[in-house]
Amino acid sequence: MIAVLTASGYTVFAHAPTFVGSQQENTRHATALQHTQSQSDNTKEIDTRSSADSSTTVQKTDTAVVVSLENKQVQILHNRRITQTFPIQRIGNTESGCVISEGRFSIKEKNSHFSKDTTSYLPSYVRVRNQLYIHGRAIVQDTNVQDTNNKASQPSKGCIQLSRADASTLFDTVTAETPVIVRTDSVHSINNTASSVSDAPNTHASSYLIADMTTGDILARQNETWQRPIASLAKLMTAVVAKETFDSSTRIPITESAVATEGRRGRLSAGDTISLQHILYPLLLSSSNDAAAVLAERLGTKHFVQRMNDTAERIGMKDTHFTDPAGLKISNTATTIDLLTLTQYIQKHHPEIFTITSNTHKTLPQRNSIAHDNYTNTHPLAEKADFVGGKNG
Repeated sequence: MIAVLTASGYTVFAHAPTFVGSQQENTRHATALQHTQSQSDNTKEIDTRSSADSSTTVQKTDTAVVVSLENKQVQILHNRRITQTFPIQRIGNTESGCVISEGRFSIKEKNSHFSKDTTSYLPSYVRVRNQLYIHGRAIVQDTNVQDTNNKASQPSKGCIQLSRADASTLFDTVTAETPVIVRTDSVHSINNTASSVSDAPNTHASSYLIADMTTGDILARQNETWQRPIASLAKLMTAVVAKETFDSSTRIPITESAVATEGRRGRLSAGDTISLQHILYPLLLSSSNDAAAVLAERLGTKHFVQRMNDTAERIGMKDTHFTDPAGLKISNTATTIDLLTLTQYIQKHHPEIFTITSNTHKTLPQRNSIAHDNYTNTHPLAEKADFVGGKNG
């Protein structure tokens, strides 16, 4: 599985594990977080004219608008980088004739709109779809009508109100082709914002997903709801649960049973203790199964795994199930949609997890019986200059 970090956020390209051999040995595919640069901005000049007397000529780039209702923000993205953020002053409702739904749309009209209901002008009016507009603060023409500049007034029929200056900037930036992604949550919106690209990956993967983590926009996908064994990707959730359960300075005992876990990449010694801060390096860089066992035993393996599943349910991983903290069993399963949810959650709440995985190696200070230990990142992309972190399965 591969996850790529674009200029504006994490993009997930997940390659489902396959099984070979009589023992159904997991052929582990890499999951990476890699920074990529746009190869070309493909700019050209477009003349966009409204139905009124205003006209605007702008440069077409890879521009998009994201409306986040939960955060009450409108953001402009250029080449998937957030370049400007505008606070939403007011949001309309159905009583005022406004209908806002999640989805991916495009600009339909740019104008200055006159509202007969309020006898006011909506400056820098941008129509996204019927009953969904973005506009500047209204200019009231009838002095007998309450000024819609007053925030105590009813929501405008224009739906999304910005300040006049912000609306003017947005108006001058967008064209009739600019995509608009409307989101009701602050993490991602998948179901209704999906789009596809003509140059989908040439891969034999039975299931994959490419998505922009900033907008939640799915760019390409195949069988993204199939449940598949995720192998050591389970360690990402192990790291999340450990971070949310233990203090970073907590000394965690290393038991004989943990050291006996299949694999010795952690090179841990029974009887030693290690801090949470340090044990995350063998867990995430070397994909140490014994490190995962050490963390789970600290809480009690059964309770730890239950917490992994509880966390998955809490953050919206609807088709994920964990049975051990290391991902050794093939019954540790998830969908690529759920892995996108997990990746976004980590980036938002625990970005230090991906920071750890950006290291090519890490030397830890002295422990009880070991003067130092060096852990090498097993990820196949770890040596690339633009690699910013990831976890192989």
